[in-house]
Amino acid sequence: MRYGDAKPGAVTGAQCKGARGRRRWVARVAWLSLLGLWGSLGWGRGAGIALPIDYVALGDSVASGYGLADDEAACHQSMLAYPWQLYARLQETFVVHQFDLLACSGTTTVTLDHQVSELLNRLSAHPTLLTLTVGANDFGWSDLFAFAQRLCTPDDDAFQAWVEGIAQTVEDNLVRQLGRVLAYPQVEVILTDYYNPTNASGTFWKGLRPQCVFVDVYDRSEAVVQALNATITQASQRVGSPGSIQVAMVHDAFLGHEAPRPWCGTAPPDQGDTWIQYPTDPDSNATPVGGDCFHVNRDGAEPPGNYVWLAAFIDPGTGMIIGTIAQAPFTVSP
Repeated sequence: MRYGDAKPGAVTGAQCKGARGRRRWVARVAWLSLLGLWGSLGWGRGAGIALPIDYVALGDSVASGYGLADDEAACHQSMLAYPWQLYARLQETFVVHQFDLLACSGTTTVTLDHQVSELLNRLSAHPTLLTLTVGANDFGWSDLFAFAQRLCTPDDDAFQAWVEGIAQTVEDNLVRQLGRVLAYPQVEVILTDYYNPTNASGTFWKGLRPQCVFVDVYDRSEAVVQALNATITQASQRVGSPGSIQVAMVHDAFLGHEAPRPWCGTAPPDQGDTWIQYPTDPDSNATPVGGDCFHVNRDGAEPPGNYVWLAAFIDPGTGMIIGTIAQAPFTVSP
């Protein structure tokens, strides 16, 4: 899904590692100097001139908006997904020359390669903000029965070995893909971490796999999510570009807003407090009966809901979008 003018031309060509580093540093300084000049001249919010940027969203079903009245095509893209909300906010201050939603349901850090290649084909010379949510499908969350078997194995050592093995694969794949996009000095990346949608009772998983009654399902699911989130942070640090890559945190905001009872478990929250889709959810088309107990609902993704995703991208201390390209003040309303 794409919005914006036709690209003026893709940026192509390989660069030597040493020279690339020097050129990247010079280009980064140039962009920051330009941003500083625009700020000193008072250009930006409310002014007649705005800095043109591009915004591209990559990732899996969380980024594509699965179930949020999505288009029911292969990638399940929705205009209610968080990238569209962020795009709307960016337009308040910047001229968003090009917006591309390339996120696709089912994407893993292996199949992400296609989206990254598509991004590089469309890359222009404008400062480019890239958001990325990926990694959950590497653990198999979308394959419920297989995931339940791993999640509820009675062998703690086997469970831990599985989590650590997948986490390392995710980290290595992320580092490789991030290296591809950060080879271009006009690109800045914001990764997101993951929430845990699991109802604290674990009833959903116990219904799929009887052996789940013998383990603390919620604790196990939280261990998977925490390992994934730590891996995302570690991958960003391994890339070694602190000025051009950040991690936006959403996990803690979802605590207390997990999948609701009675559809997804027996513990709180109730329907009015959940940020997760559920069966009979009238605003969800994730399944023939509504939501799936996993993906974000409208309250978690769409104004005038909780602004949870937008808040993740905004530094509470400064009110600015995190990173260096989009340094402009925003407000987040409940």
